[in-house]
Amino acid sequence: MKEAGLDYICDFYHDDQPTPLATRHGPLIHVPYTMDINDALIHRQPVEAEEFAQMIIDHFDTVYREGSENGRVMCIALHPYMMGAPHRLKHLDRALGSYPQAQGRLGLHRRGDPRLVRGQRAETLPAASRQGGVR
Repeated sequence: MKEAGLDYICDFYHDDQPTPLATRHGPLIHVPYTMDINDALIHRQPVEAEEFAQMIIDHFDTVYREGSENGRVMCIALHPYMMGAPHRLKHLDRALGSYPQAQGRLGLHRRGDPRLVRGQRAETLPAASRQGGVR
């Protein structure tokens, strides 16, 4: 993948911190992805928007607290035909608007945003990642 020109992938579920993967063509950064905070649950499980919104809030509370010393990534997978439905939007707005106290400490990045990996300083990565990455 690195040889093909990719800088990062968002496909593994193993951690909530970016992880450099060692390749023959240079590091490939793994950006965390989640199946837990994914609105596809609404389709596959008996979960509705209000519960999903609370899951976002609870997940954020934990990673924000744990991230006080080093950053965490919280991936929220949304699909316009799921949480974008009119009867679900108020719950999504509640979840995403719950943290005004975190202003200035959060970054919002969308798929394809080069800031996901560019400018990532080694000291902000987990210790194991600084020692050569996952092989």
